[in-house]
Amino acid sequence: MKLTPRLTLTFVLYAAALLAGVGLLAYTSGRESLRSAVLSELQATAIEKQAALNAWVEEKQADIIRLAAAPAVIESAAAVLAASPDSPEARDAHDRLLAEIRPRVLGGEFQDLMIIEPQTGALIRAGDQFAISATFFNMQLDWRLFIVLTRLESNEGVILPESMTITEDGATGVMTVEAALATPGTYSVGVYIATSKKEVQRLQRWAESNEPVTADTEYDGVILFRDLAVFGVE
Repeated sequence: MKLTPRLTLTFVLYAAALLAGVGLLAYTSGRESLRSAVLSELQATAIEKQAALNAWVEEKQADIIRLAAAPAVIESAAAVLAASPDSPEARDAHDRLLAEIRPRVLGGEFQDLMIIEPQTGALIRAGDQFAISATFFNMQLDWRLFIVLTRLESNEGVILPESMTITEDGATGVMTVEAALATPGTYSVGVYIATSKKEVQRLQRWAESNEPVTADTEYDGVILFRDLAVFGVE
């Protein structure tokens, strides 16, 4: 073979190898740049959504606090508790309470009413079985609702084993669970809404193991509604 064709072939091979190397480097660099840009955009979106979600939660908590502190609501609730179960006075007080609450919560997106009522209609005592009900609005598909009872004296809460999975976007309904407390004290009621599969599994595991949770427990993907109601156990 003559020298000139050999040199030409050698230069062509070197050029092809160089071009392939430059192309691979450009592809790798471009892929990393695109990946970084996508991650940055997702992170910015997540931060924006988190801020909006926190603001929404704070707004709803403030609404609940104002509702619970309203003198007319307090007076009507006290009348319900003081009246004999199933009596005309109890029904009248119950109707007045609903009349006070409904205008404030219609169209809301949070647990609007928490009712704790022993089956006997009497004061809750340690070991008594009682029902807790919560009305919810505008929940999202696959979210799961957990009821949490926190003993204020120890600041430790327990997640009740019964939970409720949301089966459609924009769901509205009522969640009712049964509970019994062995330790006397003052308890607050909260609703924890797990929005991720990871947190659903974690909260369910805690509920089944009766593992206590505290106010400083950290979550990732849980909307917390704390202190929706307070009650005593003798």
